[in-house]
Amino acid sequence: MHRVTTRIASAVALLASVTACSEQITSERARIANVAIVPELSVADQAIFRSLSTFALNVDNVHVLLFRPTTETTLTDTVVQFSVTSNQIAIQLSVHLDSAQENLSAFIELRGGPTVLFSGSETVTARVGQATGTGKPVTLSYVGPGSTASLLRIAPRAPTTFVGGTTRVVATATDVQGLPVSLYPFTWSSSNTAIARIDTLGTITGVAAGSASIIARGITGIADTVPVTITGAPAAIVAVSGDAQTATVGQALASPIVVQAQTAGGAGVPGLTIAFRVTSGSGTLQTASVVTDSKGNATNALTLNNVAGPLTIEASAGTLPALTLHATAAPGAPAQLQPVNPTVSAYLNGAADKPVAVQVADAFGNAVSLVGLGVSFTLSDTSSIFTTTQTRSATIPTDSRGVATAPPFALHFDGNIQIQALTTLPPSQRVTAIIGVTYLGVSVP
Repeated sequence: MHRVTTRIASAVALLASVTACSEQITSERARIANVAIVPELSVADQAIFRSLSTFALNVDNVHVLLFRPTTETTLTDTVVQFSVTSNQIAIQLSVHLDSAQENLSAFIELRGGPTVLFSGSETVTARVGQATGTGKPVTLSYVGPGSTASLLRIAPRAPTTFVGGTTRVVATATDVQGLPVSLYPFTWSSSNTAIARIDTLGTITGVAAGSASIIARGITGIADTVPVTITGAPAAIVAVSGDAQTATVGQALASPIVVQAQTAGGAGVPGLTIAFRVTSGSGTLQTASVVTDSKGNATNALTLNNVAGPLTIEASAGTLPALTLHATAAPGAPAQLQPVNPTVSAYLNGAADKPVAVQVADAFGNAVSLVGLGVSFTLSDTSSIFTTTQTRSATIPTDSRGVATAPPFALHFDGNIQIQALTTLPPSQRVTAIIGVTYLGVSVP
């Protein structure tokens, strides 16, 4: 029979009773060989064993394997469950020997569920009718989660936040080759919880202004430490730069918008999320929110859409007073003439019912307030004339709104005509528009 006694406090003692049964041993009564196996843990592994519960691990079963090393024939392979609060257990096993004495390989695992935490192996001699005396030492080493880790590194290296605010750090374990070690068990702690607290997910909460250290400590004893700075609570958001800019529609502002979160004393507040939004006008922000940097600054970019006019941008954070910033979208270069009245009507020899006028506009249809740009109006009918010039054509400069209005004309054609408007810009920049004149008949009401 095979007896295993386990002392979880620092080492495990396995006592094996082996029954011999072979053709060479013909006695009908059982011949017993007592084999003692004593697993040992190094000082470092004992420390890991004692800390298992800190990392939500525990040993709740023992796996014992005895086999012949020459043929790799398994004599016994068993798993014994026990309560994690147990101080020792006993296991009864039976194996068959081929001779009165055999060298067997013993393989032992201490496990938590299916997870192997410690393991080791050793050769033991089993002799029928003879005890081995003191136990055969079997060294067990930690082989559980993260056993290959050699370095633990926290990022970022100098986290900051404010009183009442939060920020997050992460820790990464790597092996001797610098490769990541996944599922490495470690714990977080703060050197001063009156300044900063940290939870199991690595989220730091600012408690009071000051400095502390954040420590990540792994199951194998490796650790890392970074300083954390907690500033005062935020009291205001102020503009730093980028306010009141003007740019052409469809373009980004030349400089970014920069705001700063400040304490009541004017110090920058890092780690605060600033929300940005366009509250009037037409523009697109690079991002809807920005976390303030180590100086308390939040930087955003604004691209103007295709509509000219003023814009207002709001920067806000929680219950703090919102900050309003401004920008102006200016129209682009003249790209088209837009008829103020696309069609007008007139009787023979009579005046039009509406003014014939055109508006200078950019490519997106925004009015361009270009003063003094010459616009040439030409009647398509050779017999009709502008009454002020007595000619078919007249050139009129645009006013302060960028609008040119043709002089009155007399319709001398019995039918519809067109009026062409053409800017006097260089040919590559010249734009035109057509205004239709609807013929109403001979008589003027």
